[in-house]
Parts: sequence; structure tokens; C-alpha cells
Amino acid sequence: MKTFIRITVSLAVFALVAQSQTLTADITYSVTEIGTLPGTSIAFARDINDRGEIVGDSRDASTSRFRAWVWDDGTMTPLGDLPGGAVESSARSINNSGQITGYSASSTGNRAFLWQSGSMSNLGTMSGASRSEAYGINNHGHIVGESNPVGVRGFYRETTVMQDIGFLPGGLTDTTALGINDSSQVVGNSSTTSGGSNTRHAFRWEGGSMTDLGTLVGDTWSSAEAINASGDVVGYSRDAAASHFSAFLWSGGSMIDLGELAGGLEFSYANDINNSGVVVGESRTADGLRAFVWDSTNGMRDLNTLLDGSGSGWTLVSATGINRHGQIVGYGINPAGLTQPFLLSPPNVVPEPGSAMVLAAFGSLMLRRRKR
Repeated sequence: MKTFIRITVSLAVFALVAQSQTLTADITYSVTEIGTLPGTSIAFARDINDRGEIVGDSRDASTSRFRAWVWDDGTMTPLGDLPGGAVESSARSINNSGQITGYSASSTGNRAFLWQSGSMSNLGTMSGASRSEAYGINNHGHIVGESNPVGVRGFYRETTVMQDIGFLPGGLTDTTALGINDSSQVVGNSSTTSGGSNTRHAFRWEGGSMTDLGTLVGDTWSSAEAINASGDVVGYSRDAAASHFSAFLWSGGSMIDLGELAGGLEFSYANDINNSGVVVGESRTADGLRAFVWDSTNGMRDLNTLLDGSGSGWTLVSATGINRHGQIVGYGINPAGLTQPFLLSPPNVVPEPGSAMVLAAFGSLMLRRRKR
């Protein structure tokens, strides 16, 4: 028992050290190539949990269909697809228990799924709908996404029922729920007549009440993509003509423009935010799309300029997820010229262990104890 307690304390200390990792101006990231599933050559990473497990999808070279996967410590496992499906699936979000959600093609249309313990289950649709897709899951297993009973409706699923979260006042019934935190605050976008006909605004929904987050000054559209434990929200805002997109951070009732990379071409897009307030996304430059990281001290920086020698030959295009330890996932062009997913790790990061790691550490120390 004492040995197990010492293991637990040591692992907790490692986790706290990782959690305290701050984003300084001279930080450099190491690059790990995630790879693709057999028979595919292009892949995308979509999300990462605090244990360093990553989910995404690979495109089949012969059919161009996507196949969902989970990556853990160098091993990529296909998630399969729902029975009767068209061998197509996409993994969008993973929580710290390893539960994964996304969507899979079925014989009657896309269906939201929950994957856990090696098995994919069909979450069904809202009443009267023909399809559903899930985009986010929190550490309680609560899921958000969209279904189409009338128009497109965002849903929140806490137990077994997809709850319609409604739409903004004056809206046209269309809502998409994209992100959720552990307080079950939900974000996404909803149609509204505010600022003109048939526009969409970012929202935050909680306990049945939806708040319009508005747009940046002069814009008419916005979408919220992710929310952290503090209720801070990131996404994008754009003008009516869709001629420019600006990444935003909404915090404390105010939306701020995160700007763009140097030499930017009026395009930046925020995809995720961690509990330390660090934001990741992409920005268009004269050389094309480039992945960025933003924090309140350093502003927006090109991740391609923050790599150690392991990043030689890479072009990081988009950063799609970040965990509490500052590990970042996304996709880019690898040295061979292929679109591949990547994992960026700051120095001295120790991801939180899964149960397998704890048991392995326990067994190793017990063996050493017996030998002594």
C-alpha cells in the first residue's frame, strides 16, 4: 500500500510540474510525426487529451473516404465504423477517460458515435432527424454536436437523450454546437437576424440559456469553436463578404481580436484554448496557411519558428488542439511532402498517466522491491 501511495504521489508531482509549464518567448517544441493508417497517405489530428492521446482521421487513397483513429504513445488504432456504414468515420474529440466522439457514415446517413473500450456505439439522432454528428465531449462524458429535425439544431447529450439547445433570438432555427467544458457550458454558432438577415453569431449556452457573444467590430458572422474551464471562448469572426476572418478570444463579456501573423492576409482562425488561456489555430501569410500559438504575454506567434531540430523539413499548417500541459496537435506538410498530423511537445512535459502507465509503474517498483 505504501509503495502504491508513493507511486501516486510521484505521478501527481510530475503532472503538477507539467501543468506549471509556462509559455515563454524562447520556448521550443519537439515534433513527433503521428503517421497514418495503413492504406492512407493523408491524415489530420483533431484533438488531444491531458494524457497525450490524440484522435483524428486518415483519408483512404483509393476511396477518398475518411477513417477515424486514436493514437497513444506511438501506436495508431483504427476506430472502425458503425454497422451498415460506408467504411467512413471521423474522430473529433477525446476526453481524459479515453472516450471518443465523432461521426460515422451509416446506411441511412451520418450518425454521431461514442467510442470507448474498443467499441463504437451509435448515438442516434434527435427525434425526426435523418443525421447527427458529434463534435465535443467533456470529462463527464457529456456530448455536443448537431442533428437535423428542422433545419440544423445543436444538441447537448448528458445521458441518453439529445437535448435541443435552441437558437438565438430572431434566429432561423439553425444552430451548431462545437465545444463543451466540464461545467457543461456549450459553444458554437447560431443563426440570428442581429446585424443583418441570415447571419450567424457565436454563442455560449448553459443550463438552457443561450448568450449571444456578438462579433468583432464591423463583422456580421462569428463562430465559437472551443471553451476552457474558466469559460473563455475562442473562434473566428468575419465580415459579410467573407473577405477576412479574424481569430477572437471572448473573456469576461468582451471579444478581442487576436490579430494575425506578420505578413498576414486578413485570415486567422482560433481552434482551441487550454485552461491556461493559450490559444492555437492558423493564419494565412504570403507563404500560405501557418499554425500559430497565442498567449497574453507573447501575442500570436508562428509555430514554425518555435521548433527544435526535430522540426527540420516540416511546415506546420494548422494547430487544432492543445492540452493542459501545452502539447499541441495539428497537421502540416512533412519532410516527404505529405499532409500528416503532428504532436508538438514543450520541454519537460510529462503527460498525465493512463491506468496502463500507473499499473506498469506499480509493477516495476514492486519487482524492484522484491529483488531487494
